[in-house]
Amino acid sequence: MTAPFQLGSISTGTLKTEDLLPVVALTLLRFSYGPKPIKPEILTWAGQITRGEYPAYPLDALRKLQGTLNDLCPPFVYFGPHPDTPCTECKGVCGDRAGIRRTCNGSGDGADFGFWPDWDGLDEALVDSADTYIDGVLWNKPRDEAVLIRCTPNVTVMDLDRNVLWTTA
Repeated sequence: MTAPFQLGSISTGTLKTEDLLPVVALTLLRFSYGPKPIKPEILTWAGQITRGEYPAYPLDALRKLQGTLNDLCPPFVYFGPHPDTPCTECKGVCGDRAGIRRTCNGSGDGADFGFWPDWDGLDEALVDSADTYIDGVLWNKPRDEAVLIRCTPNVTVMDLDRNVLWTTA
């Protein structure tokens, strides 16, 4: 059995692309969760960024690295800004929750960037699976896998062998 996935921040205090890019690249190089392989070209790119070789389009690079880390996360976990961090550029008008913006460019606001529970995805899965949620087993449709959920009062997500994948405890 492996240790549960560690939720939490990898970068605090900024949403600036130039600050996040090397930290996100290093996180990707150190990522060790699960059996999913990381494409060699992404690893090469992340290595170049950690050595200070920045791409011509850093925001696109950050989006690509964030997307890769999201693909590698355990069920009902996402990689990105903390969900309670509003967009600072337009004070939340764009509806973005401090994400990798298409309309705004963050200006450093004390945001936390890291691995967080995907509460919306978990809530949606629980609602969608009202007929299949039996004895704590939940079918995670987007990833085509079953997980066990325990809520007492913390949330624990386990695989079907009862190995803890992540917990809020």
